[in-house]
Amino acid sequence: RILLIDEVDVFFSRSFYGETYDPVLSLKLDKIAELQNLVWTMKGGDVKMILPVLKKTEAYKDLMRDYAGVIDILNSQIAKMCSDLEAWNKGGLDEDFRAYKIIDGKVAYKNGGAYDSKISFGYITLWTYFCEVDSKRVPA
Repeated sequence: RILLIDEVDVFFSRSFYGETYDPVLSLKLDKIAELQNLVWTMKGGDVKMILPVLKKTEAYKDLMRDYAGVIDILNSQIAKMCSDLEAWNKGGLDEDFRAYKIIDGKVAYKNGGAYDSKISFGYITLWTYFCEVDSKRVPA
């Protein structure tokens, strides 16, 4: 026997209707911020050289030691962070992530005819924030 349920979102709440469920854990750690800042300082060079440099830092080593149970996930995300920097650097003006405005100190991407600060392009959005902080359009 199989029970198929359509429109299961109605069991949750009105704010959930038509939305996706994306279980994500956001780690906000000083060591990660340190790595992100280092990556940003290297943005003008060869992105392929960033990861080997990161792996030699104390911040990276401490992170891997403190979160040994999820090393593969951390390494995957750090690699993604670096590859997204390359995409951010090389992306053309026609890329969707280039269509944004700063609204109330937040990056808001174009969504149809409006701008939405809840839209994210992963680490590309992170690098957009770094750029906007550097240009002083967003507070640090």
